[in-house]
Amino acid sequence: MIKLSFKIKNDYDNILKQILENINQEDFFWILDEDEVYYQDDFLFKKSKYNNEEFQKIISKDKYYTVFINLKLYKEEDNKEIKTYQDFLESKCLLLLLITDNIFVEIYVKDLSLKRQIMNNVKKYHFQDVEEIDIKDDFRKILKVSYYQNKKVNEILK
Repeated sequence: MIKLSFKIKNDYDNILKQILENINQEDFFWILDEDEVYYQDDFLFKKSKYNNEEFQKIISKDKYYTVFINLKLYKEEDNKEIKTYQDFLESKCLLLLLITDNIFVEIYVKDLSLKRQIMNNVKKYHFQDVEEIDIKDDFRKILKVSYYQNKKVNEILK
């Protein structure tokens, strides 16, 4: 399994739409575990689960600011909590997208057609520092945004 990693601009934009362009099936649904995404003077997302139509409409808004997000794509219901890579593999989750510190994107994906589409989007929108990382070489052991943000804060405070 490969993880995709790249950087995005630290700016207001419809970045989720760019990353996820053409990943759009009627029966998809999206789960937000953690997010801080601003649209105008409010949060972009108002709930944690969206059908595909709702989700596509929201991420297609003109410009929003993504501080962090933990986003999962499903086709089937699954109550399995995903904390580790092994959890991801054993789940029904098709794609897990993490954005941290406004610019760092990591995407875990099971489906090769989804991976190809994301790579097409990465090229189309000229994202930077693109890497395909084999999972055995991945530094991330916990698939949560907050875990690493809290870890960084704790290291700074020492």
